[in-house]
Amino acid sequence: MERAATKKCSSEQIREAAVWLALLRAPERTTELEAGFQRWLSENAAHRHAFETVSMAWEGLGALAPSAPPKLSRWQRAGYRQGFLYSAAAVAALVLVAVLGVFLYLQQMGVSTGVGEQRLLVLEDGSRVYLNTDTRVVVDYDRERRLVTLKRGEALFEVAKHGPQWPFRVRADDRTITALGTSFLVRHETRQLAVTLIEGSITVARTDAANVTSTKASESSDAGAGPVTMAAGERLIAESNGIAVIDHPPVEKITAWRNGRVNLDQVTLAAAATEMNRYSQTRLVVQSPRAAAIEITGIFRAGDTLNFANAVANTYGLQVAVDGDVITLLGVPGSDDDANARQ
Repeated sequence: MERAATKKCSSEQIREAAVWLALLRAPERTTELEAGFQRWLSENAAHRHAFETVSMAWEGLGALAPSAPPKLSRWQRAGYRQGFLYSAAAVAALVLVAVLGVFLYLQQMGVSTGVGEQRLLVLEDGSRVYLNTDTRVVVDYDRERRLVTLKRGEALFEVAKHGPQWPFRVRADDRTITALGTSFLVRHETRQLAVTLIEGSITVARTDAANVTSTKASESSDAGAGPVTMAAGERLIAESNGIAVIDHPPVEKITAWRNGRVNLDQVTLAAAATEMNRYSQTRLVVQSPRAAAIEITGIFRAGDTLNFANAVANTYGLQVAVDGDVITLLGVPGSDDDANARQ
């Protein structure tokens, strides 16, 4: 993936990008206008990021009914920068108000995804945040910091590189992850927080005195209340009781959701049902405790709960009952020997 350039967009560049967006959405869009836009876009890397930011903000206004912009006066190349800014001021006003409204919303209310929805959020500095299902983040930028608070759910962060004077931080639960330029995944659940470093280096600071132990054989560590520096491929799992462990899961498995997949590796059917339920309004229920304890391994399509249930039922001799938006796996697996053979 091509990394975004790291130059920060100025307020003037945001305003210009908003005007360009208004002009390009006008009914009389011309080839001359498009050529001028391409010239402006190529003048400065920050122009491209400003236009991405404004476009994302506009697309986020699904509840706003767009009105047709007024007819524009003829636009000319000579002195285009100042001339078109003033001639298009009326057209851009609605876009600017919309963009500023979205920025305020991002800082105060945040941006969310629904169940089964995924979304890409391009931040002001060029960083990208991929939001998984049922996720909410709040963005807070100023001259001193770049801060994203993960309220719930799961997000993959690709951080644009800037100097240590402008650190990028993610807050989730009672932990703060600090990065300068890297890629990492954070999953925030009710009783557990997981931070996985894909590349680069991050530190995870804590406000409690939780112990951190490694799952490597014959190796353990006690980091006390100090920050934990992670290496690529490591995952820190912090439980609600304050205990944390570090392991090394296959990154491709925990990022399978980026491709619309759920990758299950020797998890109980109960845990598998919980994971599948994250991606669908249809709820999967396992009736029997014996069935719930079955170990499941495989790659499944996110949101395809019925096919998942049928596959499990066919493998373990269960029955599938569908009642509206609830799918129930009924019955118990065969004998222990049969169950082991199927696994």
